[in-house]
Amino acid sequence: MANRITDEQIGAFVIGLYKGTRDFIKSFFYGLGELIFHKKNGKSHWGLVGFCILLIICGFAFCFAKNLIEYIPKSKSEIGAYFRKPVFVKCFALFLVVFYIKAKGDDRLKFLNSFDEKFEAVGLYSRLVRERIDSKGKKVKVKDYPKLLKEIKNGETTIYLFSSNGIPISEWRKKIDELESTMDRGILSVENKKNSRSIVKMVTVPFDKKAERQMFDEKFERLGLYTKLDNIKCFPQLLETKKEEKKVIYRFSCDGIPVTLWKDKRDSIESMFNTNIVKIRNEKDTKNIVELVTVPLKYNIKEAYPWKDEYIPVEDFEVSLGEGLLERVKLNFNSTPHVLIGGLTGSGKSVLERSIVWQVIKKGAKTFLIDFKGGVELGAFEDFGEVVFERKRVVQILDNLVKEHHARIAKFKELEVKNITEYNKKAKVPLARIFLIVDEVAELLDSTGASKEEKILYEAIQSSMNTLARLSRATGINMILATQRPDAKVLNGQIKNNLGARISGRMTDKEPSMMILGSPDAIKLPEETKGRFLFSLGAEPVEIQGYHFKDSHIVKGNYEKGIMLTSGEKLEIKSNVEIIDDEKYYNDDEEMDSNAVTEAAVEEIDIDKDDGLWVYDDDVI
Repeated sequence: MANRITDEQIGAFVIGLYKGTRDFIKSFFYGLGELIFHKKNGKSHWGLVGFCILLIICGFAFCFAKNLIEYIPKSKSEIGAYFRKPVFVKCFALFLVVFYIKAKGDDRLKFLNSFDEKFEAVGLYSRLVRERIDSKGKKVKVKDYPKLLKEIKNGETTIYLFSSNGIPISEWRKKIDELESTMDRGILSVENKKNSRSIVKMVTVPFDKKAERQMFDEKFERLGLYTKLDNIKCFPQLLETKKEEKKVIYRFSCDGIPVTLWKDKRDSIESMFNTNIVKIRNEKDTKNIVELVTVPLKYNIKEAYPWKDEYIPVEDFEVSLGEGLLERVKLNFNSTPHVLIGGLTGSGKSVLERSIVWQVIKKGAKTFLIDFKGGVELGAFEDFGEVVFERKRVVQILDNLVKEHHARIAKFKELEVKNITEYNKKAKVPLARIFLIVDEVAELLDSTGASKEEKILYEAIQSSMNTLARLSRATGINMILATQRPDAKVLNGQIKNNLGARISGRMTDKEPSMMILGSPDAIKLPEETKGRFLFSLGAEPVEIQGYHFKDSHIVKGNYEKGIMLTSGEKLEIKSNVEIIDDEKYYNDDEEMDSNAVTEAAVEEIDIDKDDGLWVYDDDVI
């Protein structure tokens, strides 16, 4: 009979129904996967957000179908009446959700199937021929192409994992040029996944990034700077290269690679990239982006910079320390009142020390110079301040400076100011900035082998230096301490912890470098370059070349500006001065502490001159 249904037609119908159901289920679950797991271009799951909104709307329609049909216009036709039934509203809501998910899955399936066309175009398929049943129920021979198993996106890099289908990796590599053409992306590498010949990993980037990415990936692999995702190496991604005058700044995305690891490999990175690294830091507000601030080798620090007085900064009591990779490196004694300088013999430590002393003298400071080498290092400045090399005299000087500190605190209270800068703006007669310079502080403080009587002197020196280190920033009394051999037993915690600026020349051992800088980097400074230092203000040390300062640069003259309160005149100051932390005087946002100086009895103090140094009577304060 003409209308008789044949077995072939029944078979074709069953196969078609099976394939349709299978494809529908595949599309549905691919769609769910797209919504929940898949990220595009590093953005959030906006597809999932849209789906959730649709799900809420459809869920509302499903739950309140009876109420919603009241808003559907009535119709006399049977079809119109069916539209007003709750079951229709519920089915329509479910259909919208399922259709949305399937549409997402269809896009994904289309993307996956597109690889079959690409592999067909380049002739990359298994030599094993498979048989399948077509829509008419007939057996046909089909080519077996590699299947995409996973797609991993990391910035501009996309990693594809394919089943190899028995195709050797050598065949894949022969087709790289053709694959790049069909995929419209540059291929960095094609290799078997570790410990598996059945899976092929293909790493791709945009065409214009290929050469640059290959270079960086090779370097990072040799440096060991990468993370692993599903046992696949993921290298930092270059986001941007920025040039600012001498600087070249590289921004890398580096999920899972802490900035501390980059810093640990700093020397290796400098060598690998053939550049100087000034700073390695995380970008603000994120731990996933690292910035390398570099300076090309053509801007290397020179081995010598002759001193010129024009290098003295205009800023109040700011001094130039030397030349860095990017700029002249300066230290402001208003914000960092004390400095520790260390370095081996011949490192240039004393030359740097003298250049700083000359600058503060030119800025009008009164200096007290302690040189236990008999004035060899600081004797050139004897016209500007007494050069001392006896401990008894040091005790007198330090005792007087502590009393000067307390007298200044009392004066600050009278004028309701917080520091020497504010005082000098208000007072008719300004106060002098005072600098205590000690050339070999370890020699001054080391009491090893001292007698009982001598140890009393050592203790008095250390006590006064403790007080000045902790409290004298506001009152303008600064310390410059230099040493060849920093020792925790000699330079105690109170003094060392308040020396905010640290400068170190080359060291042969890690311990003295750690003692000064909190970093072992001073052992890496070049031995043959004199005057090369690392400078730190509590952060990452900065390499500088100190100026070549000679005694011939010193020009005699009277540069002092301001007075000391302990200079021979009768003064009224409030006794029992309470010791106040400097921060109370240097924090402009904090009001003056009304209890800073007690309203105790006022004593009249006579000050006598003794060997050119003004000191208090022993019975006072």
